[in-house]
Amino acid sequence: NTDPELLYKVINHLADNAVKFTKQGHVSIGFALQGSELVIFVKDTGVGVNKELHDSIFNKFMQENVSDTRGHEGSGLGLSIVEGIAKLLKARIWIESEKGLGFSFFFALPFEGMG
Repeated sequence: NTDPELLYKVINHLADNAVKFTKQGHVSIGFALQGSELVIFVKDTGVGVNKELHDSIFNKFMQENVSDTRGHEGSGLGLSIVEGIAKLLKARIWIESEKGLGFSFFFALPFEGMG
């Protein structure tokens, strides 16, 4: 039970980001029910980011290396918007990434069983 428009925005921002930074390889999107959460994931084989930047990746205008992002349009606000939506929906968001090995974004919403 969540706001479908906000959830759409999250998936759209994460998918757009994944496609934008994946020149070769693939992007995958999916979900899994894990305990009391619905976990949505967006994974790519793009540029990735160094581990020390994981905590700051959702900051406004954050880019690891401007040379990596040249040729890509965008304001640098997409991931900070996703983090703001996560707070509104009482969701968790986190990443797993290594430089050169792509990103995995996880968005976990509280899930109450059907019925």
